[in-house]
Amino acid sequence: MRRTGLLAVLLFTATLFLLAGLLPEEKTVPLTHTPWEVMLNAEGDSQLLGITLGKSRLSEAQLIWREQAEITLFLPREAPAKVEAYFQQINLGGIRASLVTEVQVEELRLQQIIDQGARISTQGDGSRKITLDGEGVTIVEESPIVSLTYLPRSNLSTETLQNRFGPPAETLLMATGTEHWLYPRIGLDIAISGQGREVFQFVPPHQFDRLRIPLQSEGREGDAPES
Repeated sequence: MRRTGLLAVLLFTATLFLLAGLLPEEKTVPLTHTPWEVMLNAEGDSQLLGITLGKSRLSEAQLIWREQAEITLFLPREAPAKVEAYFQQINLGGIRASLVTEVQVEELRLQQIIDQGARISTQGDGSRKITLDGEGVTIVEESPIVSLTYLPRSNLSTETLQNRFGPPAETLLMATGTEHWLYPRIGLDIAISGQGREVFQFVPPHQFDRLRIPLQSEGREGDAPES
């Protein structure tokens, strides 16, 4: 099961790197939020890009980011259902990027939005992908965002990353050549591919093991980046 979970993480990260290289031109949004402006509130929740993970609803994020998300429900064969909202093209703080957010829908309402799916497709691994509309979209929009993946269009140098975030608490190198910089205090994993592409994955700090444990089972510790 651990192997399956790790494979899913690696495939997901690889897909995100591909998306980062295919982003179209985006609408400019005059906001000052950047991915390195991460704060923790009194309860220890992450606050970034104008939202609070675990608290802010998708509808609030759409207003702040001035973009309508594409909402999809995934039904893996051997894992819980997952609802994602994809923002294809935004500009936050002058940085062009796309965003993928995970939205937590109450379990009792999941079946409701599954039944109201506008389009259902079966993936090669037997999982199902459901595109929502109507009331299903409304239910998701009023649900909280619990994780966020940020894909910048432009490459950011390791020097820039370290200047913005400081040295990582831990680095892990995958067999694929992707290096992960881990910042558990703010719930951040920065994945840096061999081609220099970066993917930022944010979760609430108290849930950081969701990111760390699958990576640790396969990766090896790397040298701390030079300052």
